[in-house]
Amino acid sequence: MSMYAESGRLLGVEGTPSEADMETAQERSGHFLSAWKVMTGNDMQGGCLSTQKRIELAAGIPEIFRNQARELRDAGICHFTER
Repeated sequence: MSMYAESGRLLGVEGTPSEADMETAQERSGHFLSAWKVMTGNDMQGGCLSTQKRIELAAGIPEIFRNQARELRDAGICHFTER
């Protein structure tokens, strides 16, 4: 995606995200993915995370991302995604 954003900036396409915007988006998606792993215990590679690994991951995740992942998990989205 950053390749397309860079091309868009070079061509002057309106609304193309800046490099800083792209870095922020990547950081936020990483936080959310980690929060999802913590809340579900799913390592996203077909296995499960140990309790110790979940605790280690949780320490580096901002609370807002943990809350969002918890809300999705509690809403039952896990049952849909694990089919």
